[in-house]
Amino acid sequence: MKQIYLFLFLVFSLALQGQQNKVLIIGIDGCRPDALMAAEAPHLQGLLQNAVYSLDALTHFPTWSATGWSSMLTGVWEDKHGALENSFANTNYADHPHFFDRMEAFNPDWETYSVCHWGPINDQIVNACDGKFNVSTDAAVRDKVVQLLINEDPTALFMHFDDVDHAGHQVGFSPEIPEYIQSIETTDEYVGDLLEALRLRPNFEQESWLILASTDHGGTPGGHG
Repeated sequence: MKQIYLFLFLVFSLALQGQQNKVLIIGIDGCRPDALMAAEAPHLQGLLQNAVYSLDALTHFPTWSATGWSSMLTGVWEDKHGALENSFANTNYADHPHFFDRMEAFNPDWETYSVCHWGPINDQIVNACDGKFNVSTDAAVRDKVVQLLINEDPTALFMHFDDVDHAGHQVGFSPEIPEYIQSIETTDEYVGDLLEALRLRPNFEQESWLILASTDHGGTPGGHG
């Protein structure tokens, strides 16, 4: 069985008394962790210095984007959320909703936002949310998230980058393919812009941010694997 690698790392900030806890989730579709580590990606790699992470975790079969993102955003596997293919047929988000639903139910004053290059995440998985935005490029994802960080007060913000997956399908998912590596490096530049916008928030010193970064699947030269 071919291994489909999935990277997941968590960056924890210790919450001091009076700080606001917030979450920033960076989703990078189709990013192999060995390719991430082979790339010039100082921002994503820099997060590893103070992180809990795995570079060799395995996702469940089937390795569709609908399945992977549903599992991460609902907190249950495909046998419960039901997203077995990208058609989203026979899903059960009513019983196993996106975690934004649970946040909004617990505290409606918390602000939640989702910005996606792959629109079905917002259209199919996200329900309760203060703002969900589908955009057509990864650069537009970066721009919208920067705008939200500057102008709004998000408690939880999810973003989805898709160009790495596009490159993988076009040229192959491999750390030995320059075009695939370049797509990761471009995404890393966008992540750097986001982290800078985060640090420039006027109340940053009173905030405690949990930063998570993950992919939905890795890949082989011929596809998801």
